[in-house]
Amino acid sequence: MLPCGGQNSQTGGISAQIPDDYATRSIERQSRYDSLAPPLQRAHVAAWQRHRDQFGITRTTGRDAARREQQQLLPLGDTNRDRAFLDRELRLIDGKHSVIP
Repeated sequence: MLPCGGQNSQTGGISAQIPDDYATRSIERQSRYDSLAPPLQRAHVAAWQRHRDQFGITRTTGRDAARREQQQLLPLGDTNRDRAFLDRELRLIDGKHSVIP
């Protein structure tokens, strides 16, 4: 277990990581990858793809699925959802007020 009750990738998988730790690791990994020469980048990608194929690992995580689900449920975004909710509430109060342009 990591501090704050999180788990590392060896014990709980990517989905079990604390979001800040996940973001930090992603940024560090991207930086290391960007510093590789293009042929090494391609070799790295190919090696990981072979590893995923061999062990049946998908390229998506629980976080990816959650983002897709949120996009499906809120296709116009959470700001528009919140604005529409406020508009409905205000119409209930005075029966005519609208904040949506």
